[in-house]
Amino acid sequence: MDIINTMRPRVNGASLANHRSKPVCLLGRIIQVHPSGNHCVVETGDKVSVTVNFPQPLGDMIEGFIEVIGQVTGPNAVECYSFITIAQSNFDMDLYNEAIQMSSSNSSFYPLTNEGGQQQQANNGF
Repeated sequence: MDIINTMRPRVNGASLANHRSKPVCLLGRIIQVHPSGNHCVVETGDKVSVTVNFPQPLGDMIEGFIEVIGQVTGPNAVECYSFITIAQSNFDMDLYNEAIQMSSSNSSFYPLTNEGGQQQQANNGF
């Protein structure tokens, strides 16, 4: 499966279990990076700790916020396929979490669109 080019919902920690084995976009604050660089722990906007597993060890230390494109592998785990870090320290995670909850509970207003322009509802499990 081409996770990078696949439709994927933005999720918070509480909704990860509803997306088991599916592609997602997860944003969180980096809490801890394992010394091996193989994984890190992030805190989502709803204050859930999530382990992000990297395909290969990180070459550089990361901090701040991270947006992960990956596949849910467990209730609080994501296999990372791509990520970016965001150094901004004043990002409002509470407001971001509200937006995630709003888009999930009103998915008819926030449909996902595939490459052919066909719309597909995000199944966020709420």
